[in-house]
Amino acid sequence: MRAILTYHSLDDSPSPISVPAAAFRAQMTWLAAEGIPVVDLAALAHLGPGATAVAITFDDGFRNFMTEALPLLRDHGYPASVFVVTGRVGQDNAWGPPGAVPVLPLMTWDELGTCHEAGVRLESHTVTHRRLSPLSAGAVADEVGSSMEALLRETGRRPTAFAYPYGDHTPAVRATVAHHVPLACATTYAALDDRPDAHALPRIDAVYARRRGHLPVGDSSLARSRLWCRRQARRLRQWTRGEAVLG
Repeated sequence: MRAILTYHSLDDSPSPISVPAAAFRAQMTWLAAEGIPVVDLAALAHLGPGATAVAITFDDGFRNFMTEALPLLRDHGYPASVFVVTGRVGQDNAWGPPGAVPVLPLMTWDELGTCHEAGVRLESHTVTHRRLSPLSAGAVADEVGSSMEALLRETGRRPTAFAYPYGDHTPAVRATVAHHVPLACATTYAALDDRPDAHALPRIDAVYARRRGHLPVGDSSLARSRLWCRRQARRLRQWTRGEAVLG
């Protein structure tokens, strides 16, 4: 199984974007004990469909990535990608409905630079974290292109991947993103299939395993069963709430 793991914030709140630092530590220890290779996003996308590996991604660029995740990733020698909201660097994540998730500090450019020097891939998550599908073509182009330019200017490296805020995308949005980068991540809860769309890659949100030390990855039948069961539960919850079923 090839899979992309998604994290946002490492904190102790019960919010839908939060995984306790202790749970993250247990998950990384479990990956090491299971011998599941951890590779960067580009390498994962180019592995054959029969391969077993995971890539680790963090959305938004919370400061707790640097304080909680980075030291542990270094200890294990694991690569990771952080999708940065460039217009909010050094501020916070107060871009959604109040109360839905904790408002927490985001990394500054200096802190992001420290991560970059440690080998973390800094990728694009737009300028403002707005949903892209309602925007005009020009506004989408600015959200995507300006974030890429900011990362190039600040780090000296042009991003090679993108993550859609809220997993929200359309064919037109994907085409704009494809003009800039070879890979883009969505929020469909699944492993990579035999022929994934390179600009709508599915990811497994680790928040659903925050009470466990293991993750629904690997090539065992148990891992595949856990992944299938969690995906069906997620789809049912979305359906009962009248939400779009994202997979």
